[in-house]
Order: sequence, then structure tokens, then C-alpha cells
Amino acid sequence: MDGITFVHEGRSGRWVCTLRSMSAPEAGFSASADIARNGQLQCKLVLCLPNTAGADGFEQLRRKCIAWIEQAEMNGVSA
Repeated sequence: MDGITFVHEGRSGRWVCTLRSMSAPEAGFSASADIARNGQLQCKLVLCLPNTAGADGFEQLRRKCIAWIEQAEMNGVSA
């Protein structure tokens, strides 16, 4: 799996998250996520985990994206 894109419908509208795998040491997971709203990049997250399979790592990064979005909405993200 090289990457995935998912849409999160938040309180402030639609967010698009694009997750991409990165080179990782043997038996490790490394990926980045771009979080965008209204076509504007809002955040880039990076996650590196030892001894983690790709699918598990992507799921953890997906959850971190949603947590970031929820926090941004609580802080009053601007349009």
C-alpha cells in the first residue's frame, strides 16, 4: 500500500486527508498525512513506528488525522 485518501465530514465541513508511505527501516512503518480543507493544506503529520505493519500504521495515522481535525474544530478553525 503506497497511500490512501479519505474524507472526514467534520463540524466545519469536509476535510480531505491523503496518507502516503515513506521509506522506513526494516520492520518499521513511516508515513505522512496531508490534511486539507476547502482545497487548502491545513496540516502535515508524520508518523514513524517500529515493528508496525503497513495497514496498522495507516490506521493509527488515520486516527491521528481525525484527532487533529477535531482539535482544530474545537479551536475554531477558520474558513
